[in-house]
Amino acid sequence: MKFNVKSEILDYDGKPVKENEKDNATWKKIIFNALNNILPDEKLTAEQKEKCYDLTARAYAREEVEYSVEEVAFILERVKRIYTPLIVGRAIQFFEGEKKKVSN
Repeated sequence: MKFNVKSEILDYDGKPVKENEKDNATWKKIIFNALNNILPDEKLTAEQKEKCYDLTARAYAREEVEYSVEEVAFILERVKRIYTPLIVGRAIQFFEGEKKKVSN
């Protein structure tokens, strides 16, 4: 599956999420942070670290990146551990194409 990692993440109002005061957050940055940050309670294997590096390097090599189903699952697992509910929900929509319904 191919993904445009330079696309912006939108907030609940459909406006771009800010990375800082002037830059909008992109999937490239989310992938970088999710794969290159390790929580205090985590211990990644050497294989997992290699995978994190490879997936991040590919995101930085081009605008449109191809990831396998297994690679997407790994990225989503990392995003779910590192990020807030907004980013997790948007990541699921971005990587899996799901259109989640909002409950009333």
